Amino acid sequence: LTAVNPRLSASVAVAPAVSLRGSVYGGFRAPTLNELYRGFRTGNTQVNPNEALAPERLTGTDGGVVFTHGSLSARATAFWNRLDDVITNVTLSRTPALITQQRQNADRVRAAGLELEGSWQRGGLATTATATLVSSRFKGNTSVRDNRVPQVPGTQFGLDVRYARAGWTASGQFRITGRQFEDDLNLLELRPARVVDIMATRALSRTVNVFVGVENLLDATYDVGRTPILTVGLPRSARAGARLAW
Repeated sequence: LTAVNPRLSASVAVAPAVSLRGSVYGGFRAPTLNELYRGFRTGNTQVNPNEALAPERLTGTDGGVVFTHGSLSARATAFWNRLDDVITNVTLSRTPALITQQRQNADRVRAAGLELEGSWQRGGLATTATATLVSSRFKGNTSVRDNRVPQVPGTQFGLDVRYARAGWTASGQFRITGRQFEDDLNLLELRPARVVDIMATRALSRTVNVFVGVENLLDATYDVGRTPILTVGLPRSARAGARLAW
């Protein structure tokens, strides 16, 4: 089996602080051994393998603009992708006690969206904000046509702040993830999530660093799986320790 993953990219500066870029590309992914031969069960969902799976093939393009001026930079990128013979878990039957799925080639997925990123840095302080808006849906000749692709949120936002000075490093991350679905039928919804993580590190010497961090600072409840049994993320948790390097 032979595969070619072509890519053609170009970038041009249109002003001292502004450049335009774009690319077209193709991709190929063969099914994994797990997808071909290994089944598993999570909660009340049984997923069966499929020895007849065909490879996935990707065709896509993206284009954007990049702005850089002193300590400020910004980037906006629009993209469009088509994934043929996409491998996904297709629901075969549903009962209150058991959901049976099988890995199948679900014809086609089309994904289009916009990625935004802005960053600012001054002295030891650096801040980065990101946003992703995406529409990813099944297309082609499939029973789930126009349904949203599982585990792909329509919106994601992030804010990262980092400060470093005199051996101290402090960082914080705030993430917002929009609603998404666990299954191809779009019946098992995962609710939006808002999570804050923080960490501080102190260099005691060239070889010793101590750190403390808190994950899920606000003790938010957020969904990570539904089978249909709901699984939520970790509650607020703290960790501390030391790193040694030679």
